[in-house]
Amino acid sequence: KALSFCDSIRDDATVSQVYNMMGLLFEKQSYRDLALAYIQEGIANSPKNARVTAHLWNNLGNIHLQYEDYVLADSAYSLAIQEWQVMGDSTEVVRALLNKVQLAIANGSTVDTLLLKVDQWWPSVTPLWLQTERSLQLGHHLLKTNPVQAADYLTKAVDGFRAMDATERLWFTLSLQREAFLLLDDLRGYVVATQQYDSLQEVLFNKQQQGIIAEMEAKYKSEKKEQQLQYERSLNTRLVIFVILLTLVLIILLVLWRSNVRQKHQLATQKKVVEAQKREIHHRTMNYFSLIQSYYALRSDAEYPEDGNAPGQISMMLESLMDMYNRLNVQTSEKTLVPFGTYMEPVRRNFVETLRLSDAKVQMSGYHVTTYPDHLPYLGIIILELLTNSVKHAVPKGEELRLQVMCEELANSNIQLIIKDNGSVSSVDQGKDESFGLQMVYLLAETQLKGKIDWKYEEGLSWCLTFPNKL
Repeated sequence: KALSFCDSIRDDATVSQVYNMMGLLFEKQSYRDLALAYIQEGIANSPKNARVTAHLWNNLGNIHLQYEDYVLADSAYSLAIQEWQVMGDSTEVVRALLNKVQLAIANGSTVDTLLLKVDQWWPSVTPLWLQTERSLQLGHHLLKTNPVQAADYLTKAVDGFRAMDATERLWFTLSLQREAFLLLDDLRGYVVATQQYDSLQEVLFNKQQQGIIAEMEAKYKSEKKEQQLQYERSLNTRLVIFVILLTLVLIILLVLWRSNVRQKHQLATQKKVVEAQKREIHHRTMNYFSLIQSYYALRSDAEYPEDGNAPGQISMMLESLMDMYNRLNVQTSEKTLVPFGTYMEPVRRNFVETLRLSDAKVQMSGYHVTTYPDHLPYLGIIILELLTNSVKHAVPKGEELRLQVMCEELANSNIQLIIKDNGSVSSVDQGKDESFGLQMVYLLAETQLKGKIDWKYEEGLSWCLTFPNKL
């Protein structure tokens, strides 16, 4: 009848329990194959209920053990232990380990490893009567094979029995009596013992529940007290952290204030230094160009046969050069690197406008190269002198005169300045490199810029000045 309702039952665990009971029934009647079939069918129907599955594996192991199929019995017990370990049920783990101990004794195998595992799980077995029952079972199993260990476990069983109250002792005795009636196939005695066992189990269950409730209340009070202490400690910690952070903020504000005051003082001092440097640079610049203008004023008009007004033109360009340098010094200090093009592009433009040349005739590159302001007056004078020299003496080959000024920074921190034209006649070839203007170019390149200047003639005259980019 139970099996006839299985198809309409949706709870897999209930169906598995029906198959389990049918298997145990056939096992009692010595129908081994039917018992194994129903137990295995129950396992197949309980994939989601670990507890039912574990009990089925344990029962399957008991049947295999009864028929001395030790390999299958050991495998079934191991699977049951695995399920109970996942659930954390130490009581059932110990029960299955005791079954494996019984199996090992029957098979003649060693039980030392199994006993170590039992001892690992033993402290977690509750309540006391269950520990006593397991001690008694283990002592009984070991009585023939290991009397010393058997005596130890039986002593634990006696101690546990003495520690029980009257109700627990009676219930423990009834559990043993039930097993005895079951072994003797005394159904009437088994039923009577089971009824008494169940009634006492309810009493013990209520007692156990009350103990659990009392334990939970005590645990709750302890946790509540611990939480209160943690809250107070946390509050104190937060207060300390707040004070520390406030102190740090005040220290940071004080440091920032002092840094601001110091920075203002440094800026004021630096401003004074910069103003003094600007005045010094301006004074030095005025001296530079006064000397240069005096030099050009002393040059005879004979050096400019094709244009008697050339010294005046040069003087105008020098004045423009001085004006640009003065404006540049207002924005920089003498130790500040400035782009070559910032200073030289106005020089190129003034040169083109002064000599009335087309803008395309004078090309300049390398504006991004940076150098010190003190180098710029000498570079400007050298560029103006050599460009003017090319305009005066270079004769282009059937095309317009083109002038190029190229500046680049070399790998060894030197700067290279190239000034070239496309003329077919060179003033240097004509022996005019001994002129006063070219002597000044050599003098400025070697003494003021600490560099070296040289020339070559390939499709035009090319001057190459190389000097270190440092003060």
